Amino acid sequence: MNGELTAQATNAAIDKGVRQFQGVLSGDDLSHAHKLLSLMLPPHGATVVDAGCGIGETARLMADLRPDLRFVLVNADRHQLDLAPRKFKRLLADYCAMPLPDASADVVMFCYALCDDERAELALQEARRVLKPGGVLFMHEPVNVGGGNVALWSAMCSHLRTPAEIGALAGDAGFALDWSGALCGADQFEVLTGREAADQIWRGVASAVFRLVRRCEVTDAFSRHERVALQFSGGRDSTATLYLLRNFWPRMTVYHVDAGDQFPETRAVVARARAEVEAAGGRFEVIRTDVEASRHEFGLPSDLVPADHTPLGRAVAGDALPIVGRYECCARNIMLPMHERMRADGNTLLVRGQRDSDFATPPLRSGQESGGFEVLYPIQAWTGEQVEAYLRGQGLPIADFYPEGVLRASDCMTCTAWWDDGRAQYLRRFHPKQHQVFIARATQVRDAIDRQRAWLTKEMEA
Repeated sequence: MNGELTAQATNAAIDKGVRQFQGVLSGDDLSHAHKLLSLMLPPHGATVVDAGCGIGETARLMADLRPDLRFVLVNADRHQLDLAPRKFKRLLADYCAMPLPDASADVVMFCYALCDDERAELALQEARRVLKPGGVLFMHEPVNVGGGNVALWSAMCSHLRTPAEIGALAGDAGFALDWSGALCGADQFEVLTGREAADQIWRGVASAVFRLVRRCEVTDAFSRHERVALQFSGGRDSTATLYLLRNFWPRMTVYHVDAGDQFPETRAVVARARAEVEAAGGRFEVIRTDVEASRHEFGLPSDLVPADHTPLGRAVAGDALPIVGRYECCARNIMLPMHERMRADGNTLLVRGQRDSDFATPPLRSGQESGGFEVLYPIQAWTGEQVEAYLRGQGLPIADFYPEGVLRASDCMTCTAWWDDGRAQYLRRFHPKQHQVFIARATQVRDAIDRQRAWLTKEMEA
């Protein structure tokens, strides 16, 4: 149907009070939207792409019922899109080539949009591209349940697919069927054509709903495990990983360690994430440790540890300042408490925001096992630039210290290790008290290193 005919048909429908161009599943328009939502089951805060949105009435009603949802309307017809609510993001585009980033949507819905489109396979492949792992493909479409219907084919130039044909197309595009059902006849069209004509045209046609899930490495991993843990630091990589898996929040527990010396900027990110995860039915556990007590007992962390300042060295050389390696301190206060808690809770799948392009390449690959866990790294192949673009494109929280040049989200503000993360300058500008503590302790560590470094230099110059 060309643009002029579409505009005429759209205006005629609106004049007759029809604003959702689809079969109505329940009562009035609002009840119909409520029914669709009850079958769609979008997660809290989900981004929903309405592909072939008509005038956006279904999205408008859904947003009234679920204000937490964010809708993106896609329509190749300018007239219809101009009539859609301006409060939504509106894209004049073909749903086979949507100008949306990869893995940016939680739900893609087609409501009487695909129908007989010969490009349905391309449309479903495009839906898969923009969906996050485990994202939902939701289709409310007219289907052929009664064989050939000459009146329909003649009136609509349409050859509707059977439910089995739609299911096969979706399966070929990489989706797994979660639920489907043929729910009612297309009774709304009685308003447009009259009862007698509607009965003839829509004979053998039903409104069917399909809820499908985007299959991928993540869905396969989740299918193998009952208890899933996600490690969350509040940094960019773990934040991207967490929100990429929004559809899985009800099935996972998010674990975060607060060692007592945390940036308030990190706490703000964690607080928002926790609120959203719990609102979506997920669990968020905060494990608290005492890094100050650990430093007092075991020593200040450092990237270099002079021999005389190790436990054995101090026993031999006297009462020197205790210093420990950075990984030892992190393990004692962050890694081991989290690992022990996750194991105690019975988790068998561990999700982390680890990347190959990070400063330390992970020794494991997704699907391998370590310490009693299968590991899953959903963003393992991402670059830092992709992570940044994803966070900003999704409007996700980013700690304020990143734009100021801090390279990594340190778990502890006054940590005297991790010398390459750019933290000191940020502390000086925004947290002067903590900067003073850091400088005083870092000076002690540097002096200890310099003493033994001087011996090495003297030996090499002899």
